[in-house]
Amino acid sequence: MAKGRAKKGSPFPLTAVAVAAIAFLLLLLLFVRYGDKIFPPPLPERAKAEKEVLLYFTDSEGGLLKAERRSIGKGDLVTEVSAVIDGLIAGPEGKLLPTLPEGTLLLNIEVQGDVAYIDLSRNFKDNHPGGTSSELHTVYSLVNTITVNFSRIKEVQILIEGRRLKTLAGHIDINYPLTPERKMVQ
Repeated sequence: MAKGRAKKGSPFPLTAVAVAAIAFLLLLLLFVRYGDKIFPPPLPERAKAEKEVLLYFTDSEGGLLKAERRSIGKGDLVTEVSAVIDGLIAGPEGKLLPTLPEGTLLLNIEVQGDVAYIDLSRNFKDNHPGGTSSELHTVYSLVNTITVNFSRIKEVQILIEGRRLKTLAGHIDINYPLTPERKMVQ
């Protein structure tokens, strides 16, 4: 028999397997007991803070304004006002009818005291279909949407390309800040 060879029946392989099994069990026990400290779970993504708002559109009979619920991202006042106006521009998601003329763009928003100055593109005037009822719906969907959702704002001054106009389509004086008209809301 040559020197340096393991004898048949040597406990080395059995001992190695036993040590490996014990080491595995110890690691498993440590992982179960302290795994969340060693490998903390990922932090949940912060849910984006949202605010529920009411946007006013014309009802299907064309008589009154009806509210449609939407969610907007929370932000500063100007950001939130911009989001509700963008929602009005995009139009209703349900069975209500749009109130702002196609092609209307929001150019600027300023809030001074309790008055919001809403500057819209020329398309707001140029693409308006006209008529007293349509003009009332357009103006007050904007005014009511802003004042109902933002208690700090009591009046809305509509500007076209940075200028005050006497009327939008010949019927309603928009030369000064307007207060909400609750009688138009269903």
